[in-house]
Amino acid sequence: MHCHRCGREMADAAAFCQFCGARREPEDRPALRRSQVDRQIAGLCGGIARYLDVDPVFVRVLWVVLTIVPGTILLGVLAYAVGWLIVPEAAYGTEPVITSGVGGRKRLQRSTRDVTIGGVCGGIAEYFQVDATAVRLLWVVLSVFPGLIVGGVLVYVLVWLIMPAQPEPVGPAQAQAQAEPPPPPPPASDAAGAAAPE
Repeated sequence: MHCHRCGREMADAAAFCQFCGARREPEDRPALRRSQVDRQIAGLCGGIARYLDVDPVFVRVLWVVLTIVPGTILLGVLAYAVGWLIVPEAAYGTEPVITSGVGGRKRLQRSTRDVTIGGVCGGIAEYFQVDATAVRLLWVVLSVFPGLIVGGVLVYVLVWLIMPAQPEPVGPAQAQAQAEPPPPPPPASDAAGAAAPE
């Protein structure tokens, strides 16, 4: 095994590198790195999600909620900036491209079928396979009960911006229409040539 810090060969039973003193990292868990593939700003939430093996949208939503709800927006932004500086970026080509979710699981996405305002509650309901009305009611109660109506609306708007929309389903007729090239345009008739010269 090679040391993750200095790159030299380590003994298999060693807990530390004898050259640089770095602790041996577990081989089954990737190192915490900022993501280059799944990023919105600096890839910090995408990297944390990959490290914890969860959906990146959950990490982003949790970060926004914990930043806004306690009323310490500056501390949340400062924590993100510090994480941006401290956590190194993943090397190019070391991350798999995630299209359908972490490990092939479904991703948390805004609903395009059950939309009242932005599809956020509908997407949460589809992800957890519950009724969207219950999710909407819970969102309203949690926004109104502590007296944080503005915070609940602000969190909703930010989650709306964070959550990706579901791709539109393509039916068989649409897939066939997309596969066939459009018919050629009819020949242009020359209106000036049709008039008789004087």
